[in-house]
Amino acid sequence: VQGVQDTVGGLTGGGQQQGGQGGGGPLGGVTEQVGQAAQGVQDTAGQAAQQGQQAAGQAAQQDGQVTQDGEGGEEPNATEAAKQRAQELGVDLSELIGSGYEGRITVKDVVNAANQQ
Repeated sequence: VQGVQDTVGGLTGGGQQQGGQGGGGPLGGVTEQVGQAAQGVQDTAGQAAQQGQQAAGQAAQQDGQVTQDGEGGEEPNATEAAKQRAQELGVDLSELIGSGYEGRITVKDVVNAANQQ
């Protein structure tokens, strides 16, 4: 911003007035407007960056959150269908290792565990 003001002020022969505002030449007002516009862009970019950081922080926090069951332990990583089937068959999901994506417990895992009991 200061570089733009200095350049425009130098071109008009105006320099800067007290307080750092636009020069006294014919483009002094333009210098001030350019400076204000540049400051507005900087403010907007700063806000966008801050919002991006907040969103990234929230996503990381959500990614790291552990869901809890009623007893205070970790809830197993299982599909809803697998949870329902485990309840029907009396299978403890905390004892299973899932074969699904990223170790997710599937209905097949629950049925296999029930057949081994």
